[in-house]
Order: sequence, then C-alpha cells, then structure tokens
Amino acid sequence: MWADVDDEPGPASDRGVVERGAIALLSNYERTPVDPPSNGWLGHSASSDSVHLSGLWNVNHVRDAPQERLLEILGMRIRAI
Repeated sequence: MWADVDDEPGPASDRGVVERGAIALLSNYERTPVDPPSNGWLGHSASSDSVHLSGLWNVNHVRDAPQERLLEILGMRIRAI
C-alpha cells in the first residue's frame, strides 16, 4: 500500500504525524513484540539500546505513542488513492 502525504514536512504536518506514528506503531521498545525481528537481524548487535529494543534502525520516536490524528490522516490519504 502506498499513501501519498504530499504536504510540506514539519512537526505539525500530516507527513510528520504519519512518520512519527508509523515509527511508534512499529516499535517494540518496552513492549511485547507483535512481529519481532528475525534472529539474524543485525540490530541485535547494535550498541544502541534503542535499536535492539525497538527492532528499528530509525530510533526517533520509538518511545512515543502515535497521535490520535494518525488514523484520521491515513484514512483520508488512503481514500484519496
């Protein structure tokens, strides 16, 4: 699936909400993993706790909760496709 979020980037932009929300939803940081990385994933050997605990290389927002606007924005963008 592809959702075009073509507004100007920034903290309050739809793009920013989707980026932060996607990272927050996918992160396993201090959570029981729904879909953990494979045993051979290189991140298990990372020196950063945020990488190996979250299961993501991009550690910005791994401790965040998604904003409520995330589903609203995705719903609008997905319908527009």
